Amino acid sequence: MPASKPSSKKVPLDSRIFARGLRELGKALSALAGSGHLWAGLPGEGKVKVLRDVPYTKRGGKQAVDVFLPARAREDGRAHPFIFFIHGGGWIMGDRKMGAVMGRLLAGRGIA
Repeated sequence: MPASKPSSKKVPLDSRIFARGLRELGKALSALAGSGHLWAGLPGEGKVKVLRDVPYTKRGGKQAVDVFLPARAREDGRAHPFIFFIHGGGWIMGDRKMGAVMGRLLAGRGIA
């Protein structure tokens, strides 16, 4: 008796359901990244100063940045090196909070 072949019918993907799923996944990843210092051994509040939701326009809201700074000034009085990280989610998945892990790691090493 011949083995039956799997169905070759393609199930159509509802793009709205897919996009909603991506947004929910992004929210979950953002929440994990934002609390990484609690569970992942990242530099905590003693080493890193975090300024959240700093608006860069008069509107504020989503037009805001999160800033991660070393908690202490440099001994030589010079400014800390600075990195500007832009989240590239294409307005589909995630948000700027997903950069929290990188922000904490860099600030813990003296990079603003």
